[in-house]
Amino acid sequence: MLVGTTNQQISHLESGKRRLTVDWLNRLGAALSCHPWTLVSEDHLSGTAEGSVPADERLLLEAFRKLNKDQRRAVLTLLAIHKTESA
Repeated sequence: MLVGTTNQQISHLESGKRRLTVDWLNRLGAALSCHPWTLVSEDHLSGTAEGSVPADERLLLEAFRKLNKDQRRAVLTLLAIHKTESA
């Protein structure tokens, strides 16, 4: 359980069924060890923010966001297998 909530509440935040408030941003930022603004700002992806994402990682993230649910699950499974093999 992340930030003292349920997976369903997080899902509702992601889908827009639950309003993302400043309190939620602060809780999520603390749980993810990041500044709350980075959760809603595109600056951290564009290379204008301190600690921005490198271009190759940004391309991966943009491609991942375009995948459907099953495709995302397959990519995450592949990464988990690779992590296990390289450990």
